[in-house]
Amino acid sequence: MSNLCRRLSAFGLIASGAVLTAAPASAILVQPVQIRMNSTGEQSSGAITVVNDRNRPDTIEISVSKLSLPRQGSAEMTKDDGNEFLIFPPVATIDPGKTQVFRIRWVGDPVLPEARSYMFTTGELPVNQTEGSGVQLVYAIQSLVTVSSPGLISAVTASAVVRTEKKNDEASSQAKKSDDIVHGITVTFENGGNDVAFLSDYSMKLETAAPNAWSRSLTNEEVSNFVGLGLLTPNSKRDIFLPIGDVPPSGDVKITLKHDKNKR
Repeated sequence: MSNLCRRLSAFGLIASGAVLTAAPASAILVQPVQIRMNSTGEQSSGAITVVNDRNRPDTIEISVSKLSLPRQGSAEMTKDDGNEFLIFPPVATIDPGKTQVFRIRWVGDPVLPEARSYMFTTGELPVNQTEGSGVQLVYAIQSLVTVSSPGLISAVTASAVVRTEKKNDEASSQAKKSDDIVHGITVTFENGGNDVAFLSDYSMKLETAAPNAWSRSLTNEEVSNFVGLGLLTPNSKRDIFLPIGDVPPSGDVKITLKHDKNKR
């Protein structure tokens, strides 16, 4: 699984069609897949860079959807008019081998009661249209955009742990491909704050008490390998599977999270 797919899959986006179709080897290249913005100040602006790696011009459009995450299942995206963002240019034709930077600026409320999450779709439009066919999306790549405000904070805890078995194709990319069933735990992560949180910003210590005493520590890089970005929206819960097969079969599993000070 590619790094893009791994990071998006953490909040169900692959299953729900966030990457609408896989880009061929020679296609458009989009960076970044994640943008963290503020509603005021220097970080109220961002950019999406698109490289046309094809041998023909590509017409590219940027569109916006609001993103929400249920406790279980795929991400939910609702088409948005994008009026709270200034996107320039909204549409551009990129010549072969050339690069286009799409500038993004938040122009909505400068003080948000809680952080917001959006999905920006960088979509390819056909260069040559058959008469009467209308505009048809060929494929799209999506970038997660979150907007916070000064003073907002996240409060992440692991409120429940359940031992779980999953089919191989439902588990993390870190699971062994030779196993039909992947053993692990499903953790209910709760964000009780009004800012977004990313589990990839946290290290974790998992442990059980005697008589089945056991512990395992995960760096934030290892957490990212398991859960991708691990987005938690404000005041929400999210059930996330961790393919950790050596958890003892009985006993309560305690999870302690530590935020990386180098992360926002």
